[in-house]
Amino acid sequence: MTRGWLSWIAAVGIGILSLSAAAQEGGGDTAVIPDGMVEVKETHFRIGFNGYAAFDHWGDDAVAAKVGASVVLPHFDIIIKYGLGMRFGFDVLYFQAGEGSVKTTGEVSGIDVTYYEETDVPETVTTQRVDGWIFAYGPTINFKYELTVPAHSPAYRVFRHIQPYFGVGVGLFWNRTHTDIPKEMSVLIENENYRGADAQDWDPWSIQFAPAFNLFGGNHFNFGKTFRLNIEVGYTLVEVAGDETDGHLKYSTDGNNAHHEPYKTNAFKLGGGIEFRF
Repeated sequence: MTRGWLSWIAAVGIGILSLSAAAQEGGGDTAVIPDGMVEVKETHFRIGFNGYAAFDHWGDDAVAAKVGASVVLPHFDIIIKYGLGMRFGFDVLYFQAGEGSVKTTGEVSGIDVTYYEETDVPETVTTQRVDGWIFAYGPTINFKYELTVPAHSPAYRVFRHIQPYFGVGVGLFWNRTHTDIPKEMSVLIENENYRGADAQDWDPWSIQFAPAFNLFGGNHFNFGKTFRLNIEVGYTLVEVAGDETDGHLKYSTDGNNAHHEPYKTNAFKLGGGIEFRF
């Protein structure tokens, strides 16, 4: 699956290079741009902050979530020439899983937890779907292209203020999967490590690295060279492994071998933010 992502991203990167080359046609060596935003061949650096409402569509995966939230704190954009550049970000995703939401298959959603019903007895292994929440965060690196036209172009009057863009990239997230253990699974929390809700202890949870794929597009609204706003839609896919090692639930009872099953976070994001140029 990861190889497929990299091949797809490479293809998009080649497409972005082709678009940026096309932007060179008709000139672009402008020395002075009256009240303009950026030169076609100008290298510039921006820092920005984005926030999103996030919506999850899980399909047949082992987890389903309700509406969540996402932020990019911060992201750094480096536009080299002809609108082609890179975005480096630190992304954060949060989702509430389960709580009675229903998947497209009609199943009740949640986090699938596998464990031994009887301590140290593998023959009693079972899997049960529980509520919980997911928190993932980590760095991303993205190709980015933002439409940039020469100042002498008729289109410049429009695109100096309204500037579409898109990008694609990958990331590595630190993924936390938190469970809400129901009464019938109390064997997993009947141990000396768990002090109970009164002590504000979390139910058993896991933490692990997970690869991420990122896709986004939107529009910049330029207000002079220093400041601009943007609206953006995006999609982030996080693949989370789940087995006795990677998905092990911390602070669950020893001998019950509790772990979550593998799942994917499919985050569709809608939001916007601000950017400043340096």
